[in-house]
Amino acid sequence: MKIRPAVVADAASIAHIHVASWRAAYAGIVSQTYLDSLDESQFAERWRDWITTETSALIFIAEIDDTLCGFASAGPIRKQTHKPVTFYDGELYAIYLLPAMQRKGIGRALFIHIASELAAQSMNNMLLWSLRDNPSTGFYERMSGTIVAEDVHEIGGATLPTVAYGWADVTRKDFRRSSASR
Repeated sequence: MKIRPAVVADAASIAHIHVASWRAAYAGIVSQTYLDSLDESQFAERWRDWITTETSALIFIAEIDDTLCGFASAGPIRKQTHKPVTFYDGELYAIYLLPAMQRKGIGRALFIHIASELAAQSMNNMLLWSLRDNPSTGFYERMSGTIVAEDVHEIGGATLPTVAYGWADVTRKDFRRSSASR
């Protein structure tokens, strides 16, 4: 497996992973009508734009045998509306894998890579917002995240509960990537 920065040519693959992940993870949580309406070409256009214009964002992809299988994006915290959240300066915006590629260590590798990249930019802690019922919350907890805030988010006309997971120190030894993953 190789982790590398995303380039504009990756946008369509990132969009495919993004949509496939949402449809698999949020079935039964988010309206099926909304999930069915997700358009990969619109997501690809947004990712192209983000890759070319979001200079503060870190966007990395994981690939196996030159095939993209996951991505993660992070950068400075975007939402500081809750008192405990003001402690955090870095945010993991997204981490998604193709459903068939989950539970193979790819998510962990991406997570550690992003944590290391944030630390390299002096963002020594990290926050992640997630739907409360997201089946990936167990992954965040296994990665030692703790719930530090709660909110709601509107998706497809429904108001859904969200939680913020926090990592107070991404410079910890277990978050440092080995030279083999660089």
